[in-house]
Amino acid sequence: MNRAGRSELAERIERLADGIAERAVELHYRRMPELASRSGEAGRRHCLEDVRHHLTYLAEALGLGRSEIFLDYVDWGRSVLAERGIGEEHLIESLECLEEGLGEHLSGDDARRVSALLGAARSRLSSLLPETTTWRRTTCETP
Repeated sequence: MNRAGRSELAERIERLADGIAERAVELHYRRMPELASRSGEAGRRHCLEDVRHHLTYLAEALGLGRSEIFLDYVDWGRSVLAERGIGEEHLIESLECLEEGLGEHLSGDDARRVSALLGAARSRLSSLLPETTTWRRTTCETP
């Protein structure tokens, strides 16, 4: 534990947040190329800002050992996106790409902790999808 009882993992995520966010958005746009044509550069900037917020809350939850901080944030984020006409599947995809982006910087127990929390958030979101919803699940391909 470091300053104010925060974990080294949380501080590492905060230090690397800009690069991780850029990578996650790159992966997300590669997975869903229609985003670029639908929302343009402004949409990409909003997506990048959203992912930076994901990282802030993720680091806070991990740093304090309180997963509900991130899970509550994801619930709130889902409702904000829903008001913009953006469904849960978009947020699920974003969290999957965020996990992959983080995975390029983390290993061992740190990677497992992050993966568990992001997985819990995705499971929560998936449970809200209508049973008739079908959307593609692919792996973000890295070059």
